[in-house]
Amino acid sequence: MSAIWLFEADTLDAANQPTVQRWAAGGGFQTAPSDSPPAAWFEPRVAEAFSFEANLFDKATTYGASRIGWGVLKLVNPDGRLDGLLDHAIDGRALRVYLADARQPFAAASLAFRCRMERLKAETDTLSLEVLDRLVDLDQPLCAERLLGTDTAPNGVEGRAELKDRRKPRLYGEVANVSPIGVNPSKNLYLLCSHAASVSAVRDKGGELLADAPASSQADLESVAPAIGHYRVWSSPAGTYLRIGGNPQQITVDARSADSRCASLIQQVLREAGIAASDISQADVDALNALQPAPVGLYVADELTALEAINRLAGSIGAWVAPDRRDVFRLGRLDAPSNSILTLGPAQIVAGSLRLIGSGNDDRGLPCHTLNLEYDRNDTVQTELIGAASEAMQTWAKEATRKATLQAPAVKTRHPLAAELTQATLLRRRIDAEAEAARRLALYSVVRRTWQLEAQLTAAELGQLSLGCSLTLQHPRFGLAAGKALRLIGWSPDLRAGAVTLKLWG
Repeated sequence: MSAIWLFEADTLDAANQPTVQRWAAGGGFQTAPSDSPPAAWFEPRVAEAFSFEANLFDKATTYGASRIGWGVLKLVNPDGRLDGLLDHAIDGRALRVYLADARQPFAAASLAFRCRMERLKAETDTLSLEVLDRLVDLDQPLCAERLLGTDTAPNGVEGRAELKDRRKPRLYGEVANVSPIGVNPSKNLYLLCSHAASVSAVRDKGGELLADAPASSQADLESVAPAIGHYRVWSSPAGTYLRIGGNPQQITVDARSADSRCASLIQQVLREAGIAASDISQADVDALNALQPAPVGLYVADELTALEAINRLAGSIGAWVAPDRRDVFRLGRLDAPSNSILTLGPAQIVAGSLRLIGSGNDDRGLPCHTLNLEYDRNDTVQTELIGAASEAMQTWAKEATRKATLQAPAVKTRHPLAAELTQATLLRRRIDAEAEAARRLALYSVVRRTWQLEAQLTAAELGQLSLGCSLTLQHPRFGLAAGKALRLIGWSPDLRAGAVTLKLWG
């Protein structure tokens, strides 16, 4: 294969007209008249550097938060012919990266990466395009609606002036002991969330309140007060509100949304962040729900971004969320490598490029001997409850979470410096937390290694790869002669001879 990297950039020119800029690394490339686009020229303007990198998690880790990928494409410009790009709008628009065979039509090229351009920098001989991956689309506050602050006592549910522009909360899955916003002190009205939800319990300083008949409308909620020690709920697509009877001191609520499965909630957050349904793999959502249907819960009442919310949800079940090379959001769970789709051997590995870069988590290459998994989140920690609060509530409310702990003593014996690992989840039930802790302990209580290499792949081979897939690494060194199944956790293009840098874990 005569490999060549090709780049397409969508821009708006100075006249606000859409354009597509095309460049190549190495020699130029002409598409065939029958190609799409027909007879288009990819100008040889790309310097031998493109630093974009995509990972399942941050750097080479195998759990925790996903980070927005960042990179730079350098264009050779000593003649100044690209200076006009400085007048183009590029931010938020697509940069597509293809691996092609210079002897084949463009239709045979493989789309390797799709990024978002951010800004353009100029030097005497080069232009630099700074790019981000599609996770940047999620870097926005999840709670988009705000209180208007227009109420005049004693009516209204939009709050008075002091509450103007406060974000209306969102509720995902099952949540416990959350603190709603008091929007109308005259009538003891509270906003739980900006959408419909089911309320299962309401407490005042830990003491259970009794439910009166639900309200049929805002007018009904405002006109009919519940009895002292009781509450009423009005839930609609416009929001879920409560009215409390008597003189409440500290109201907290247990509630849930229609679905509490993690993958479904991630899909909901993606949709609320503006991601089209067609850009989310429904097959992945269904598969992840089948793997882990346990209820989780997240209450958002601040500036939390969609990306941060997704990281918290995904981290609850050891899952990952990442855009693939076609900009479709994929979901999966990090499990031990299995079902390899491709073998990488000496024929594909660039000589001298294989190296061990650590365990991928603590850089020491050591397993963990104890795994602590936090679960059953209490959104409002309370240390002073009223006497009417149950003994169980008095105990439960003092802690932010519960903890499921599992140990592997033999690991500590073999590896005295082995780590103790504590991870936060949004799982609700102990039985689910213990099962997930057992799964993770089995995953991390054995020595796992992360390898990095440069591979020369055909467009067809590259087309088989996706983050999270399993590959077999075969090499005469490091005990890899018989081949070892590893999981692809990161990759980036290397413009030398069509190579791709891969990070493999297992």
